[in-house]
Amino acid sequence: MEFLFSIRQDGSYAFEIYENSTWIQLVGPLGYNGIRNGEANTLRILAEGQDFRFFINGEEVEDFEGGRLEGMEIMLVTSAKEGVNAVYYFDDLVLQI
Repeated sequence: MEFLFSIRQDGSYAFEIYENSTWIQLVGPLGYNGIRNGEANTLRILAEGQDFRFFINGEEVEDFEGGRLEGMEIMLVTSAKEGVNAVYYFDDLVLQI
């Protein structure tokens, strides 16, 4: 079981889970005009038990209850679809357990 929180170039965000060889939409995609295309964005995810809280650029945009994190692996994934140019920088990556 894997969880994915993403922001997208169209100004939306989503939260998904990967189960049984498929991605299942849990939240969104929902539009949010606080995503700054072409600029730095800050993402923050608080996961406690089955509760998730999601922040984009310091503003809480969503909460979700009902998904328990399992295991000890956390992945940071970046991607750009075909035809999209992207530059990735990571600064002040903080993980608290």
